[in-house]
Amino acid sequence: MEIGFFRISWTDILDIGLVAIVLYYAYNSLKSQMANLLLVALFFFFLVYQIVHVLQMDLLMHILDRFAEIGFVIVIVIFQPEIRKFMLTYSHIPLLDRLRKQSFNPENVHLEEVMIAVKVMAATHTGALIVFQKRNSLEEIVKKGDRIDSEINSRILLTIFQKNSPMHDGAVIIANGKIQSARCILPVDTTLQLPEHYGTRHRAAISLANEYDSVIIVVSEERGEISVAYKGNLQTQLDTEQAKNIVEAYLLN
Repeated sequence: MEIGFFRISWTDILDIGLVAIVLYYAYNSLKSQMANLLLVALFFFFLVYQIVHVLQMDLLMHILDRFAEIGFVIVIVIFQPEIRKFMLTYSHIPLLDRLRKQSFNPENVHLEEVMIAVKVMAATHTGALIVFQKRNSLEEIVKKGDRIDSEINSRILLTIFQKNSPMHDGAVIIANGKIQSARCILPVDTTLQLPEHYGTRHRAAISLANEYDSVIIVVSEERGEISVAYKGNLQTQLDTEQAKNIVEAYLLN
């Protein structure tokens, strides 16, 4: 196929199409001002590089080659959180999920026991953050908290989040049929736009739900309100039964 002075093959069209798809998904996943500036900068660098290559400006091409090698490392260091988010987002492809060896059984979370504790904590305005791990491992977060590895029991959860407990701050991680860890610090996305009355717990819950395949229950200390976060969504002002049904549906999803 010829367009003016250019000869384009079907391979070229496929190549351009695949690059366009990659850039589209990268743009949607890295929706931040810095990330968008990076994409623009990469586009202009590529454009200049191609012009220099066509004009056979060997010295400038050599300089650009060295800059590209260093710049690649700099980009990885600066945009590590965005790159990690991109990889986590597109690791949830259904076909890949079926091929993963790690399985998830929603019955192992003993939801009834958890909701007994949640009901008491909501009534007593006891703040809580309970994370149910699904298929993405939370080991890097678990190991930074206080390892427990105990059975899932309402009394244990109430003890952990009791206001005078040294472990009440942070989150509890439930995985593999156990309370894995307590006092876990969750990543917080400071760019999230939330109503002013939502505190650190709600922000941390949505941030984690954006990055990992996890379901998070939040109990507000100020209002005794129950909320559930999953895949970046936060459902609020729930009663115990509503929260249980939503969590159950998300865990089965």
